[in-house]
Amino acid sequence: PATHDAPASSEATEAHAAQGAHAPVWQGSLIHEPSSVLGLEHAEHRAHWPATGLSILAAGLGIWLSYRIYRVGSPSPAALAARWRGLHHVLENKYWFDELYSALFVRPTLALRRALGAFDLAVIDGAVNGSALLTKLTAMVVGWKLDLGGVDGAVNGTAAAFGYFGRQIRRIQTGRVQSYLLAVFAAVLLIVILRQFRG
Repeated sequence: PATHDAPASSEATEAHAAQGAHAPVWQGSLIHEPSSVLGLEHAEHRAHWPATGLSILAAGLGIWLSYRIYRVGSPSPAALAARWRGLHHVLENKYWFDELYSALFVRPTLALRRALGAFDLAVIDGAVNGSALLTKLTAMVVGWKLDLGGVDGAVNGTAAAFGYFGRQIRRIQTGRVQSYLLAVFAAVLLIVILRQFRG
């Protein structure tokens, strides 16, 4: 037996040495895997069977109790409710889970929604609407003062000036030769007079 154990031990040592680089830190040393040190290596697997058994027992008990109460009628639901009034009240209100959920989540969420809605109306929409109003006022002022008074005033003033000069020149253009000859004679006379005064 001693000679038989030696090769096996030697093979195990060689296999361990071959694994050496890839083995976890705790293998082959004084440091052990934490779960095995605490004795929890397979604790979660060992807990399955009792939990499964208790679940089946609770389900079976619930089925049997429901059959007794609602089919056989013994004990009566009213008698149980009267006897276990506090427990009946808690179960009837579903542990007040809906009220608790509403107080912790629904009402704060609705309050936050209202606050954000008010912020949106007062600040965001106020800024957007205020900027739109400012743009309208700026456009009105620029339109009335600069466009109507400046640009349109210059264009309309030029047109009015040309219209005025056109009306004055039209008086001269009568279509009568005598009027043109009179104008030429007056111009020649004016030139002669001016030369006389210069000369």
